[in-house]
Amino acid sequence: MHNYTFRRRWLLGLLVLLGWAARAQAQVTVDPVFFTDTTPITLTFDATQGNAGLANYTGDVYIYTGVITNLSTSPSDWKHVLNPNSNGYSNPIPAEKMTSIGNHKYTISFTPRTFYPGLASSSEVVQRLAMVFRGATGTPEGKGVGNTDIFVNLSQSTTLQVAFTSPSNTGYNPTILAAGTTITAAASASAAATITLTLNGTQVGQVTNTTSISQSVTISQPGVNTLTVTATAGGTTATASTSVLVPPTPPTAALPAGAKADGITYLANGTSAILSFTAPNKGYVYVVGDFNNWQLTNASLLNKTSTVNSDPATGRWWVQIDNLTPGTEYAYQFLVDGTLRVAGPDALRVVGGHHQLPASGPHQPSGV
Repeated sequence: MHNYTFRRRWLLGLLVLLGWAARAQAQVTVDPVFFTDTTPITLTFDATQGNAGLANYTGDVYIYTGVITNLSTSPSDWKHVLNPNSNGYSNPIPAEKMTSIGNHKYTISFTPRTFYPGLASSSEVVQRLAMVFRGATGTPEGKGVGNTDIFVNLSQSTTLQVAFTSPSNTGYNPTILAAGTTITAAASASAAATITLTLNGTQVGQVTNTTSISQSVTISQPGVNTLTVTATAGGTTATASTSVLVPPTPPTAALPAGAKADGITYLANGTSAILSFTAPNKGYVYVVGDFNNWQLTNASLLNKTSTVNSDPATGRWWVQIDNLTPGTEYAYQFLVDGTLRVAGPDALRVVGGHHQLPASGPHQPSGV
């Protein structure tokens, strides 16, 4: 596995095109849903989900895992890796072995604070569990859609919490659906509450004095659709959101005069920037990064020139990012179609990551 970091004077860009796909079930689930680093948990891995790399594997399955803490500089900066040996990925240890429960599912039980080496004596705040799965020699591999790492968030509070259980994205990839698809939106709260579900700001379901909600919703709007769940109890409110993507029709617009054909063009003393690159025969492109809190939004959809598929000299995808702070570096990604990954044309330096990734290239944002 390799991780790529690209630095410019004002923008730090990791130009990664993550694979997306529709997912009806969670690839990794945890019991209990809400847990801290001192909670005993059971983690279940469904090998048929995500990249399904282990779906037909009949041998022993092992987890490869670490944690993302307050000291991590990026999602690829795993701390306290369970098997930190230089050849540990291809040589699993007994503590990593999963238990098969049938139907291509595997479980492992542990308490995070004592499971990961050195964590019990550390004061670090554990924010997420990071993981992939593999066979006895490091292959085959079970990862998220597009061969991404898998992450599970920890609870950071004992107050009221709420989280989606479906659609559940344990990686960085939103769920992609065709327009008109009906899905089950489900969420759980950490205590009995009034739970309200909205789709793009419109209420589609509500239940009272309960810890869960499940509602059929039809996704029709092209582009980003936002599901939001709100739990309210005893004057306390908790909120969570997730995105569902209907492939959009990108706007057609000429690359602004003076903009570089490929790379980053700075405007207004670095308070704005135009990002552009060549990618013919693609359906749509989004950009996410520090400047939009890593959220996929309809405003982050790139424009395409009219010659994007016909003229290599002028065919481009581009977007203008505003409200930047000069002198600040930003991490960002291009997210394209659902299968392709490429590095950006303005990459000035490449920094290797610390844990193995597929030879196809980068997979997650490398932070500032």
